[in-house]
Amino acid sequence: MSPNELDLRQTLQEDAARIDATGDFATAAIGLERRRTRRRTTITAAAAAVAAAVVPFLFWSPTGPTGSLAPATTPSPSASASPTPSATASGAETTTPTVTTTPPAPPVTATPENTYALDDTIVVAGRKIPLERGTVVESLVVLSNGGFLLQSHMSTGASQSEMEILDADGRTVAALGDSGFYAVSRDGTRVLYRNGLDDTVRVAGADGDPIAERRDDRSPAAIVGDYAYLNADASQPGLEWNYVTGETREVPSHIVAVSDDRTRAALQWELPSDGQEPGCWAIVDLTQQAFPTLVEQCGPEGNPTHFQPSSFSSTGTYLIGSKFIDGGHWFIPGVFRASDGRDMLGGTPEKPISAWSWRLDADEQSLVISRNTAADVFGGEPRNTLQRCTLGMDCTTLQPELELTDPLGMSPRYVVPR
Repeated sequence: MSPNELDLRQTLQEDAARIDATGDFATAAIGLERRRTRRRTTITAAAAAVAAAVVPFLFWSPTGPTGSLAPATTPSPSASASPTPSATASGAETTTPTVTTTPPAPPVTATPENTYALDDTIVVAGRKIPLERGTVVESLVVLSNGGFLLQSHMSTGASQSEMEILDADGRTVAALGDSGFYAVSRDGTRVLYRNGLDDTVRVAGADGDPIAERRDDRSPAAIVGDYAYLNADASQPGLEWNYVTGETREVPSHIVAVSDDRTRAALQWELPSDGQEPGCWAIVDLTQQAFPTLVEQCGPEGNPTHFQPSSFSSTGTYLIGSKFIDGGHWFIPGVFRASDGRDMLGGTPEKPISAWSWRLDADEQSLVISRNTAADVFGGEPRNTLQRCTLGMDCTTLQPELELTDPLGMSPRYVVPR
């Protein structure tokens, strides 16, 4: 018997001694107290069990505005519920669902290989990034952070062509001004540009932040590592500018491209004539003071296709550019071997590879081309298809043929990033 019960018995016995009655009321009173205690414990345990059963239901079904419980919802396919035991006040275990959600996969980062523009939309691995409605993409470059350098104008009104840096979602992070000239480093981390508003050459990062600038009326030609190369006509030399230290060196005029190892430069210039004769191009050695010529093709005999280089391939094996310029309606891609100036791409003057933009693949064995696939590229209605073609012009279609919406046939539907 507990001490409390002994105290109770003693109290009751003392009270009983003062009344005329028989029997042991203490035993009966203690029994009654025990029954009451058990009943209170049972009620408390039952209430705890009910509360434990209601808690998970409230987790799944929050109380509505009127205080009533909303119907329980079923977990979505991206979530899975697994039971987790928990103890109640009486020691019993109940099961509370544990929800595990699978976060959505992050968007694929843009690369030159998985990106192209279609009308006013940039497409990255199938994901569509809309630009301002009516945007006409002139040129596009994928930057190292998955953003873009965009040169464009609007399809309606007196629209001025402009350059801007966009983030990975197509939002403008830096407006570079009216279109002028630009070059982008191979790794996409640096943008060298001069807009059409002033004579200042600037370097910006892929995020649009300014890095360096120089007052100069020469035009961007290439940017390799810490060095920017500026093009000039015959009236002044070109320039090699270390935009980190500020040091400069004069280089040949007419510079348009520099190899990744900075040992060679490509030049391009026109002959003094009425403009009907094909121009000239050359490769010079940048490692020697006199910049000796390594390859040169010039005039009707030396450069009959009027090749104009714009960049070296990543290994320096080829020069990529265009030939047979046709007033801006379309161009012909050119791939020339840098060692001897040999034309490596198929096509003939009678059946040219009519195109608007192209990029040499990393394997340097094929190109992605925004191509004019009209039956008659000279007089027919232009049609636009995105294709991958080997250097021997064995082509496969990447995106279907489309009619041009531009009545003059000047603007393609597809644009290949540089």
